Amino acid sequence: MTEVHSDPQTGQLDTVVRQHDGTTVYTHGHRFPDNVQIVEQRHDAQGKLQSAKLTWSGFAGQVLDVTATFDAAGKLVKEEGYRAPEMTTPVTELVKSLPKEVTAAPMQVPASTTPATSQTPSPATATTTAASLAPLPATLPDALAEGLHRIYPHPDKPDGSDT
Repeated sequence: MTEVHSDPQTGQLDTVVRQHDGTTVYTHGHRFPDNVQIVEQRHDAQGKLQSAKLTWSGFAGQVLDVTATFDAAGKLVKEEGYRAPEMTTPVTELVKSLPKEVTAAPMQVPASTTPATSQTPSPATATTTAASLAPLPATLPDALAEGLHRIYPHPDKPDGSDT
């Protein structure tokens, strides 16, 4: 089951994927032209945080690419990967709680009704995001310009336009 709350026009990313084993993968962050932050959290069937993969890059390049492991109480026990010297933001500040609609919904692990020899869907089919479902605009350059105006409005115009 995939719940997508992403907004490709603003660059915000918020996706929840429930896997067949009961675990939940919650991905959130943002994608701006000069700043990309993605946090992929893995929760067990009870909703407890197990691990988080964090990547963050800016105009100066990669500043964070770490995997964090948490204990049963949710405390950070291990952090591995690359962290730029100037990147002092704790991993725990970038991790979010699961959305309320996910924690309120009961976890349902579907019983297998297919023979063991059948093919199971690939994980790629379970992680479709809103960006891949949205049709491309007729003129991609116009859509890019519109998105940039939303992110970087023109300071002299109240509507953000530069014309």
